[in-house]
Amino acid sequence: MADGKLILTAEEMLLIWEKALEVLKRNLTPAAFKTWIEPVVPGAERNSLVLFCPNTFCLDWLESRYKFIILKTVQSIEPSIEEIVLREEGQVNDHKRQLVLKVDEDLYDLMKQVYEKEKNNSIGRTFEEYFTQMLQSVCQERMDAG
Repeated sequence: MADGKLILTAEEMLLIWEKALEVLKRNLTPAAFKTWIEPVVPGAERNSLVLFCPNTFCLDWLESRYKFIILKTVQSIEPSIEEIVLREEGQVNDHKRQLVLKVDEDLYDLMKQVYEKEKNNSIGRTFEEYFTQMLQSVCQERMDAG
């Protein structure tokens, strides 16, 4: 809690976004959903849902036509969400941004087990820091190879 308010985790924000997608898919035309909603990548900053748009045109379109309906949809699922923030994918504020990644539960459990075994060798790191470092390493390897 910060300032007496519950702060949603990135994982909670992903679940809310997945529920919102179901509602938006039912309420928008298939073409509108596929063109404007499906390409965005969710993120979290405190109690704001951040939507990273693939380009400026998409960002402007969402801002002018869909931001209000997206906000009302996510607030109907979780009233503590304060706002929708739209950003172009290249606009990153690294120290505040949390990308929401959906991680397979089996992978998460395996990583947790490895962390527990390696905990003695990684003094001072939380599981979250360890997990993030491992994901970054794998992503960097794939980008370097790709």
